[in-house]
Formats: sequence, structure tokens, C-alpha cells
Amino acid sequence: MTWPKQYFKTLSPAKFEDVFNSVLPSVVSFKKEFGVTKARAVLVIILADLAAQYNTGQNMDDYQLADLADDILDIYYYLKIDDLKLCFKYAKVGRYGKIYRIDGPTVLSWIEQYSNQRLQEADEFSYKQHASTKTETRVENVEQVYKEFEKRKFQGRL
Repeated sequence: MTWPKQYFKTLSPAKFEDVFNSVLPSVVSFKKEFGVTKARAVLVIILADLAAQYNTGQNMDDYQLADLADDILDIYYYLKIDDLKLCFKYAKVGRYGKIYRIDGPTVLSWIEQYSNQRLQEADEFSYKQHASTKTETRVENVEQVYKEFEKRKFQGRL
């Protein structure tokens, strides 16, 4: 099963908005569609790739990878694969502190920090979309009012 690893490497979200606009399903949707075994396998491949990028001398074994994948499926089921890619990208550049080892608690702490920031960004993104829609609606309403005014003026009602 090499396609998930190759596909994961091609993902390149640069910011939260890229994740919000992504068409990829959440981890739980993937699990529902393909089953827990395939969902776990995809996460294990992604996590193994992450661990292999660091030369900490303390790589995770298969059992630890599977256990961490299960934790992600249980706790962070709402995240997308894009989210994990962006989270790990942020971790690599030091956004969550220096990396001394790759293990379950370390990766879960990154995801927790990412998830908290994602929630704040989602609120802002949603508000911006709402404000944009509200502005567009106001413009349409002003235009409609003006057209109605002109129509009534022409008909001599004003």
C-alpha cells in the first residue's frame, strides 16, 4: 500500500484556509467509507513517514505507530489528512517547540496545539465568510431599493 504515502507527500497546504477549502474528507469520514483497518493503515503510513524524517535515534515501532493512529482516529476524528500535513509542517519549522524525539505524546501534543489554533482560525474564517455574504446581501438590497425607487418614480407614485 504505497499510494497513501505518495499522495500524502503531494499535499501542500500552506495555511489553514487551504485546509478549510480542501475537498478531502475528515479522518472519520475516511474511516466510515473504507473501514477502520484502512483508515488506521493510512495514518500509520503517514506517521511512519513523519518519524522517518527525524534522526532522533528513538523511532517509533509498529505497535506505537498503530496505537498513535488509533488515538488520532478516536480523539482527532474531525481533522482532515490536510490538517495532519499542515500540523506536521508546522512542527518541523519549530512552531510547537524543539523536536527531541518522536513519540505518541509528542505528536499528540502537536496535534492538540494545532487543533486549538485551527479552531480559532475556523472562527475567523467563518466570520469573514459571513461578513462577506452580509455585505453582498446589503449591496443587493440597496440595488433593489434603488430600482424600486426608480420604478415608482417613473410610475408617478413618488
